[in-house]
Order: sequence, then C-alpha cells, then structure tokens
Amino acid sequence: MTRLLVLFLAALAQAVPLKLTDPYAVMQRYYQAIGGLDRCKAETTSYYEGTLTIKGAGISGMLKEWHHSPDRYRQEVDLTVFRQTTGDNGQYAWEVDANGKVQSRLDPQSLDDRRLSALVARYDHLNPASSVFKLTLGDAARVDDTQCYVVRRVNNINRDTTADYFRATDFQLVKTVEIEPDMKQTTTYGDYRDVNGVKHPFEQHVEEQPIGQRQTVKLTSYEVNRPIADSVFEPPAGTAADFKFARGFSAEDVPFQLVENHIHLPVTVNGRKRSWILDCGAGKSVVDLGYARELGLGLSGELTGQGAGSTVGYSFASLPGFNLPGIEFGPQTVIAIDISPLVRRLVGTDVAGILGYDFLSRFVTRIDYARKTISFYLPDSFRYSGGGRELPAPLEDNVPTLPATVDGKYGGRWRLDVGATSTSFHYPFAQQNGLLDRPGVITMAAGAGGMFHTRLVRFDSASLAGFTVRRPIVDIPLDAGAGALASSELVGNVGNDILRRFVLYLDYAKQRVIVEKGRDFGREFPRDHSGLGLAFSDSGEVIVAYVADGTPAYEAGFLAGDVVRTVDGKQAQRAGLPALREFMRQKPGTKHTIALRRGNAELRLVLKLRDIY
Repeated sequence: MTRLLVLFLAALAQAVPLKLTDPYAVMQRYYQAIGGLDRCKAETTSYYEGTLTIKGAGISGMLKEWHHSPDRYRQEVDLTVFRQTTGDNGQYAWEVDANGKVQSRLDPQSLDDRRLSALVARYDHLNPASSVFKLTLGDAARVDDTQCYVVRRVNNINRDTTADYFRATDFQLVKTVEIEPDMKQTTTYGDYRDVNGVKHPFEQHVEEQPIGQRQTVKLTSYEVNRPIADSVFEPPAGTAADFKFARGFSAEDVPFQLVENHIHLPVTVNGRKRSWILDCGAGKSVVDLGYARELGLGLSGELTGQGAGSTVGYSFASLPGFNLPGIEFGPQTVIAIDISPLVRRLVGTDVAGILGYDFLSRFVTRIDYARKTISFYLPDSFRYSGGGRELPAPLEDNVPTLPATVDGKYGGRWRLDVGATSTSFHYPFAQQNGLLDRPGVITMAAGAGGMFHTRLVRFDSASLAGFTVRRPIVDIPLDAGAGALASSELVGNVGNDILRRFVLYLDYAKQRVIVEKGRDFGREFPRDHSGLGLAFSDSGEVIVAYVADGTPAYEAGFLAGDVVRTVDGKQAQRAGLPALREFMRQKPGTKHTIALRRGNAELRLVLKLRDIY
C-alpha cells in the first residue's frame, strides 16, 4: 500500500459524519461519554493540585484548588517569585495580592462572572428553556486533525461567548475558546483520567490573547466529595501591615511635584532618593528595569501585561524596604519595566518607579492638586467629615472605576487614573458612539506599552460627582491597539487634566472616591498652542518628535526629526522639555524664534502661537 493511500485512508477515518444537529444533544453525549450527568452532578466538592508553568517566562510552581458547588472556591498559586490566592465564599469573590493585601472583587464585571459561574455549576446551560443561556451548533472544525462538533454558548448577562470543541469519534472535550470583550482564552485538554467514575482532564494548555501568554497545568492529584471546611473559602481575616507611619495613624501634607501632569513623590531605597510617579491606574507597583539592576535586585520571569497603548513586557523583582516622607515600607514584590528611558525621552524627567495598587491600597489617600500636597491615612482610623461628594469606585484589575459623563451623554464607568496626564475615551466606546471622526488635533501619546496616535478633541463639558468642568479636551485613540485603552468594558480614563481641579480621597478599603472642589476648580489651565511635539533623542538632543497637521508648527515648516538648538536664544537642551513646553503654552499671538538643524542645514523658524482646539 502506498504512503499516499495510507494517508488518504487515515484522513477518511477521521472524517466522521456529523449527524447531530441539536447542540443540547451534543452536550448530553459529552456528559454520557465522561461518566454520566448524574455522576457529574453528584460531585459537590473537589480538590486538586498540580504544577503550573508559564511558557517562555521561566516560571513554574504549584497550583491548588478547592471547589464547593455551586459558588465557592479557593485557588492558591505559588510560583516562588509570585504568590497569589483567590477565592469566593459564596457571597463575594476576593483575592490576596503578591504582597498579602486582601481585596474584595465588587466591580460589575466580577459580579456578572460570579453569577454566570454559579449558573454553569448548576448546569443551567443544558436547559433549552434557560432564561440566561443559549446554545447553538457552529460549523464543524478540526482540532489536531480530528473532526469536532462546535457548541457555542452565549448569555444575556454579559457579552462573553464560549465555544466548546467535542471530538466527533467519542465526544471528548478537546478545546474551549472563551471570548470576552478584551480577551480571548483558548484551552486545550488532554490526559483524561477516571476519578470516581467521571473522566477529568489532568493536563490543560491555556493561551491568552492579546498578551500571548501561554500556561500549562498538569495535575498530580484529584479528589471529589471530600469534606472541605467552610473556612477554606473565606479570605484571610487580616494580614500584618507592611508599612508604618513615622507618627500616629497618618502622614499628612507631603509635598509633591506636578510635572507635565504627573504626580512625582520622593522615594528612598537603600539610602538613595529618587522620584517616583503616583499612579492609581497601575494595577501593581513598578520599578524601572535599569534602576532594579542598579540596585542589584534579582529579576525573575519574562511576562507580558497590558500598558496604556499596547502590551508590555515585565519581570518580577523583590524591592527592599523603602520610605517616603512620614512612611516606611517593608520589602515588596513589584514588577520591573523599562520605563525610565521612555519617560526621560518624552517627558524630560527622571523616574525610578511607579507607586501603584500595592502602595495606594494600604491607605486612604488625599490628593490636593492645587496645593500640591498629599496625605495618607490608616483606613481603620480615617473618618471623613468634609462636604465632598462620595462615589462608588469598585476596583477592576486593581484600578478604581467610577461614573462620569462627557457632554451629558457619553457616560458610564471610567477608570480613575491619577497616573494619566489626560482624559481619554477608550477606542471601542469611541467607535460605538461615532466619535472617531470628530475634528481635533492628531498627536502622539505614550504609556507603558509605548507610543500611539490619538486625536485631541474639545467637548462642551465633563461631569464628575455632580461637578461640571467646562470645555474639556478628551483624547480619542485612532487605533484599537491591544492595551488598556482597548478595553470595551469601560468608557475611558479620567486623568489629571480634569482631576487637578479637585481634591480627591482614594479609599481602597471601602472602594469609594470622595471628590471636593479644589482651589483651582474654575481655572483654565494653559494648553499647547503650537502643535509641536518635542522629545529627547538617544544622544540627548532636543528633537521634533511630531508635527500636528494644520497647526502653527506645521505652517511654520517644522518637520519630524529636526534638531532644536535654541528657542528665543535659550539653549533647548539646557532648558529641558518641561520648560520648552511652557513656551508653547503661552498665550495665542506669542512668537518664538527657533533655531534648528535639519540634516546639514541650519535654519531659523518663527512660530506664532494660536488656539488650535
């Protein structure tokens, strides 16, 4: 028999006719194949453990999970460099971060996920008359050259969809694809073993997009219907504080610098003081990769997360104890990202790290933008007695979210982001609401994920906590991207261009934000009147990074790549980017004479400022 004929017959054997046309019948055959629906329903508790490996990251460790149907679970992951515990006690979901902080998950997305998980655990998705789920049969597909039935599941609680791939020969589940608005997870199953009469996969391979992270789980033991104490599913009652105040229960009126709309605080590590950015939009605290190496910190893993405009690579690092005025912290597990070169090149400032969730979640934090002071309070002793307005701010991926509205109609939940210089719509919301073509100034923006294009658009008003800010400028990303601004679950990010008009209280323990009018509430802050984007080159020269079409810089003849020598006779490199940008924010009608080098030519251009929004 020729090899070609052998391959043909093998392929023919795999092409099993798909006779079933009812998705519910396919699901029934699957449960029959693994041991029977009654036996599956009889599994009220389960416990398993095994190994978890993150492919390509050099990270692996132990995984343990406890389940009590329908809505209680606990998962413990110990990857040595990173430990995390999550769970659900039947009333709410919770998690313990890498530094031991317990947090309830009360955001709408988590609440929807809890409800759906409980309904699946009750097998409601198998009911053709379900008021929540609907199953449909998709086109036949092949997995590892095996023909499969594809059963798709949708629900009316959220926009998540699930596709299960069942092998046509024996109805074994071989793959599941879960699609959420901002993420796609593909799981393949193998090594099925009999556990008390029901077949369970002892091996799973998981890939998440868009970050491209791949994990492998291999179970070493699996038990069902063993007694599990209720206390297993409860969050830890309390954890020892990993910080202390110099005096009492607070550190008040710590001065900060507001540089290009970033809050800079002095942080001392190993006796060396550097500037760090305060950022509630950061789901973890960050140390600059170069600074981590300078400190001799051990780095572990090569993972991928979401930055502002795209995905970003990071590693884990163990930061030694650090302090800032009035507060002393113990060692922390943080992530290391190469952020300092980007900030230095685009903002012109030195940054050694970002104080994110792992820092801010320990306190009630009061930010007074006008006075440039910040205060930190112990949550248990904090009592608010002012006249501000309180907003619910449930955490989503460790970031506070709150309601806000632009122009009275573009509203919903936004990320609160004191690490963002500006306020931005997320691309999916802008697309759905016809905002992508609004006239404005196209410019470049940057985040941990790198550079991306955005359009600056003037709107009539923005409303936060019942306070109205007139004529705000809101960024609209031009590309969908793969970072935080691609999220379709939220409207956008509220950043410091709006927040600096207020006094904010960030209360992570109660997942709320208190908003007061600040001293600068009615102030109109200067904005760029040039359309000229400046940055530092790798050699330290000031260069033109971009020129916005139809702006004074465009009309004056500037080109990207021009090297700026002087502005009104002042050395550009010595003045620095923040000072040069202040020149560009002077009142319309102001003229600046700028000497530059373009290739081998020396030029002098006159830039006349005007309102460009």
